[in-house]
Amino acid sequence: MPEFSLPTTQEVIDRNLASLESNLNQTSPLADKAFLRVLATVEGGNYTELNRYALNLIEQVLALTATGEDLDRIGNNYGVTRTPAQPTILECRIFGSDSLTLPADTLFVGEPNDIRYLTNEDANGGTSPYTFLCTAQTAGTVGNLIAFQDSLIIGSPVPGFESTAVVIETDPTVNPDLQLGIDKESDESYRRRVLNEIRTVGGGSNGVDHRTWAEETPGVERAYPYSSAPIYPIPDFLDGNCEDPTTGAWKPANGAVLSKVTTSPHGGIRALRVTSSATAFPTAYQDALQTGYKYRLTGYARSDGSSQPLILNAWAPVTIPLWLGSDSTSWQYFDITFIAKDITIEFSVVTGPTPGIYCDFDDMTITRQLLPGDRSVFIECDSSIDPDGIPPQSILDDTREYIKYDQDTGEGRPALGLTDENLYVEPIRRTVIFVEVRGLDVPSEVEAQVKADINIAVDQYLRSVVPFVDGVDPIITRNDKITDLTLSNVIQDILNPVGGSAAGIGLGTEPALFVGSYQLGMDEMTKLDPGGVSFVT
Repeated sequence: MPEFSLPTTQEVIDRNLASLESNLNQTSPLADKAFLRVLATVEGGNYTELNRYALNLIEQVLALTATGEDLDRIGNNYGVTRTPAQPTILECRIFGSDSLTLPADTLFVGEPNDIRYLTNEDANGGTSPYTFLCTAQTAGTVGNLIAFQDSLIIGSPVPGFESTAVVIETDPTVNPDLQLGIDKESDESYRRRVLNEIRTVGGGSNGVDHRTWAEETPGVERAYPYSSAPIYPIPDFLDGNCEDPTTGAWKPANGAVLSKVTTSPHGGIRALRVTSSATAFPTAYQDALQTGYKYRLTGYARSDGSSQPLILNAWAPVTIPLWLGSDSTSWQYFDITFIAKDITIEFSVVTGPTPGIYCDFDDMTITRQLLPGDRSVFIECDSSIDPDGIPPQSILDDTREYIKYDQDTGEGRPALGLTDENLYVEPIRRTVIFVEVRGLDVPSEVEAQVKADINIAVDQYLRSVVPFVDGVDPIITRNDKITDLTLSNVIQDILNPVGGSAAGIGLGTEPALFVGSYQLGMDEMTKLDPGGVSFVT
């Protein structure tokens, strides 16, 4: 944000007095009540107020500095409206006599928050207990309650009903008629969307459009759109590094005996072994793919010297494998790209019905590959919903609808050829960063406070680093790399006021395994290790 330097009131008074003395060619007595000094002081106060008023007017015409309704006016000029607060809708249960009706608009008051709630419609007769939906009369997160923990007190007694209702469901993914309470969009969040609209060019359902549409969704803080499928290992493919001591992620077929071995694995301490019992082509498999999508599979395999490792997509005949290795007992690398014809990926052994023959597999990854029309939008939600910004499924579902349809007109938004099947609306993830400060030297009387301040500042810095989307984000806003230099500057800003110092710092994603910098992935954000900064001598 730009800095405007205003003179202090005393500086203005001194200038006024000097001007008066110069123009009148006389000096003013030192007495506080001397006329020229009184006049200079009065004018100085007026000038100061006028300066502040002018500065405020200047700030309110710039999207970078405007606030409140003035920022709304600027945003509206660009077609960007502030997301309003959203009231909570809860599902509750109340006991009473059978065959009664709890009328619509019955008033309840939240026991933990004193918020007023009104029932949405009649809860008609039947057998007690009765369930009903109610809406908070104050919009925002203040209306959110916890299922089976919080309760509502009826405002006026209704004959035949108890005075207390229990909240039984709050999750919109369980009941789509429910709704999370969400606060009105903050100035900073709204400002970022306005600046994004000013600085970037949308049209044709490009990445800018997808960000704009996604960030209109109540509860969405930021969206990161990419013209590709998510580039990370698919979530349904488990234990690809084979480090789980059990074989629970794998299913055996054709009489395979599955085990984990620790003798010379390719990486880590374990590898998956597929052993024949007495049937041809013993197999370990997972149902991890989506038919019709393109995948890349990489990893390593080895033989026992008497057979060959084999990889299949279940549809394929044995004579057309995805990959067929040699009978070498050394690790063999495979890198396969294929279109899935079935949901199953199989890791097998080419063998006759000979018990004991085996092959090993290790360090396998499967990633979705880019197809025309693929789009990924990673969502960070408001911290009032989740402290780490990880959105619940209901927010992801709402975002998908905002991307697909204009919420005012109901018209479809994506251009022809962009389908729902090729749209991935996913949550961001938070990577824990471990930070070490070495040789901290500060006065003992402020050491505890300095350490606390460093923890706060480092966590705030790590949470401020965000993914950069090529073609969508202006290059001047790029802030997607954590370095030991920037982290040192954050810490030194805490140490300078107390005359403190530190010998060095370390950062990494594992304790005591430090790197000079860390680059964020497309869906990745960071935070400080919950244990805080480690201070070592």
